[in-house]
Amino acid sequence: MGKCIDYQFVELECFTPTGEVELSPREAERIKALRANYPEIASWRDAAINEAWYAYSQDCWLVSILDVAARDTWFLGYLYQLGNGSPVGRWNGDTERARIGFAELEGKNLQ
Repeated sequence: MGKCIDYQFVELECFTPTGEVELSPREAERIKALRANYPEIASWRDAAINEAWYAYSQDCWLVSILDVAARDTWFLGYLYQLGNGSPVGRWNGDTERARIGFAELEGKNLQ
């Protein structure tokens, strides 16, 4: 796993469920892996982490859901961009914005 980014990722409202969410065993395993790979969002609720990963998979990679194999820093860049006003669902496979978002995060951590 790469180094943890020193940035406060606040749970984004767009990923906050309005009611109780029942997760499948597969989703629970995915969330466990995401928490391990991304300590920056470990305080988020399970459903929010799950929704964020679904959105990232669809917005940036145009697939229904990515496997969680290892830490993908562009996911953090994606969350950073969303937290700064970029809309969910309008990325159309634009991984470059996620890469730029992570580069901005790295810049903040170097200062």
